[in-house]
Amino acid sequence: MILPTTNYNPQFDVTRASHVVLTVADISKSLEFYQEVIGLILTERDGKTAYLRGLEEDSHHSLTLELADSTGPQCSQLGFRVRDDEHIERAAHFFENAGLALSWVEVPHQRRTLRVRDPQGVPLEFCSGMTVQLRLHSRVDRHRGGCALRFDHTQVAVPDVRVAAEFYASFGFMISDFSYTPKGDMTSAFMHRKDNPHDIVFGSRRGPRLHHLAYVAEAQNLFRAGDVAASLGMARRVEFGPSRHGQDHAPFIYFRDPDGHRVELLGHPIQIMHFESEPIGRDVTDRAQFAPWGQLAPQEWLAEASTFPGEEVSEPVVPRTW
Repeated sequence: MILPTTNYNPQFDVTRASHVVLTVADISKSLEFYQEVIGLILTERDGKTAYLRGLEEDSHHSLTLELADSTGPQCSQLGFRVRDDEHIERAAHFFENAGLALSWVEVPHQRRTLRVRDPQGVPLEFCSGMTVQLRLHSRVDRHRGGCALRFDHTQVAVPDVRVAAEFYASFGFMISDFSYTPKGDMTSAFMHRKDNPHDIVFGSRRGPRLHHLAYVAEAQNLFRAGDVAASLGMARRVEFGPSRHGQDHAPFIYFRDPDGHRVELLGHPIQIMHFESEPIGRDVTDRAQFAPWGQLAPQEWLAEASTFPGEEVSEPVVPRTW
């Protein structure tokens, strides 16, 4: 299979996945889940917005919860960090030249922030910096639940994985892993800018929709998060796992928050060395390429996801027949 070609000298430098913005129906109820079960730290809250971060994170937030009246869970933005203000200007020129509509927005606690939708309608937010906070990894008295350390990636369901991979590769994203059907059609692409397998993952499903957001945690705390969820009457929010991924060898557990957004806690992923680690392709019918042991993914894990505001959901060009 010929893979999309990564532009190793992109016009602007995306450094990593940065943050996610979710709409919720009840901020207090959502905060109980994210603080007590996932183990995030509440940085700040006002009447309609709450900002959270992981224990190792010194950026003001990696998850924003916004109070909204909506039918079903919605994801407003997927955030990425760019190197500095100069590079965000370069990003604006790149997207304009690509024929995409963009807007500059003022976001609390973020430096210059640019919004654009990718060719399949995924809402993206690029920012050049955030207010810095104290890391709390050593404040063990503040640790709760899964003790989430840092934001790692999102996975997005899209109608056409190859189109997505080609677009993100055009501004520097690299493929660490991909899956394909026996006919050679691409069904997933794990893409990264930092030195692990994923900043954003694309899967061939009805979309565009946010499948999940993911935080890194110590492996033993995945079980602790499940135990805490059960103790707080949230046992049914544990959707899938614990098990282990085949691609990056990381243990995982998936939860559903009070609005239905899916959140993954995963152990430390393997390291990817830029320009040395070749993309690894896997037959999508090989179950071990996703989880080599443990239960099968439940049907809701395969079918359900958070929508993006204003975007119609389309069927995938590579239908799921495996």
